[in-house]
Amino acid sequence: LSHSLGNELYGLWVNKDRIKETKTIILVEAEKSVLQGYSYYGDQSEIVATCGSSITVNQMRIIIKDLECETVIYAPDRDYHGAESFEAEAWWNTQCNKVKDLIRYVDVYILADTKNRLGYKQSPTDNGQEIIEELLNEKIAITKEEIDRINQESKQNT
Repeated sequence: LSHSLGNELYGLWVNKDRIKETKTIILVEAEKSVLQGYSYYGDQSEIVATCGSSITVNQMRIIIKDLECETVIYAPDRDYHGAESFEAEAWWNTQCNKVKDLIRYVDVYILADTKNRLGYKQSPTDNGQEIIEELLNEKIAITKEEIDRINQESKQNT
């Protein structure tokens, strides 16, 4: 028996009612982050995992059609060293491109650690509820204009 991780969202069964109630979903990369989120928020958690660093078409369908979400908060792992580094800028551009297909349907935000509270490769949930709360309060809206800016810069650099 095999299954594709991209067909599901880990933690959805447990957090589905809360997500449907608030019309908000928080997407993380790993199952561990869902469990951490549940330890912080219990049945008030809106955190589910994509089980990887991409968001599949099927996962988008679940978010938009099945759950009827209005807000998606993407909380990827911090895969860069310094918040002001070229590496951080490349990370930002990559994360925006991962969620660009969602912005036509829902409000999209990304959690980005601009104050170096997380270590390299850490998830936004790794350092406790206080840190994820800070990051949620600082979430950054992703707009079509931001995607266009990234694409324009990319064209200029090639």
